[in-house]
Amino acid sequence: MAVNLKQRVQLLAEKEAISLSEVERRAGWKRGALFMVLKANNPRLQTLVALAAALNVTVGELIS
Repeated sequence: MAVNLKQRVQLLAEKEAISLSEVERRAGWKRGALFMVLKANNPRLQTLVALAAALNVTVGELIS
């Protein structure tokens, strides 16, 4: 069963013991930006790079 991006971000944030608000802060995004990225479920590469860095994983780990 494939895990979508939203589920993956939630799992990785939980693993890091951080909130989704903290993920946004680490990525340098405004409040609510992560929600919009996850809702659209079609992020650009630079968005994935920022998100992966905020979660301390590689882009490959983020999308696998």
